Amino acid sequence: MQRPHDALAVLERALSKVKDPLPMHMERLQLLRRSKGLEPSLVELQKLVDQNIRRPELLALLANWLVEVNKGEAAVQTARSAIQTDQGELTNEQKALLHHLIGQQMHKTGQLDQAIFAFSQAIQLEPSRLDFYLELAKTHQDRREYNQAIKVLE
Repeated sequence: MQRPHDALAVLERALSKVKDPLPMHMERLQLLRRSKGLEPSLVELQKLVDQNIRRPELLALLANWLVEVNKGEAAVQTARSAIQTDQGELTNEQKALLHHLIGQQMHKTGQLDQAIFAFSQAIQLEPSRLDFYLELAKTHQDRREYNQAIKVLE
């Protein structure tokens, strides 16, 4: 099935027959995005989140898509909700990416203390990610904390 439209139809039929439909819903959303674009997919994702508010996987996806449509404040709130509701469903990498997302949005709005905290949380979860260290160092630099920025990069 190379056509997202056909794949969507098959997924729609299968959704009612599976025990945990979340993975299929996630795939359906990705196919919808490829075939119809981000905005209609975002509407569908929001509906799904409203029905399954305690699913951090959905909240994480929503946070990322909200950033893409320049809704940074809503993305931060959603990312925080995903982290708070997580009971082991998210991997450390997913949680780290959510903290990174929060840090980026906080940095954009000039909330540098919160950005530093979020980037530090991301680093604790995924210490091998160089980009997290670079973002943290840049934030320290923007606060004119040059020694801290250098220390982060050492």
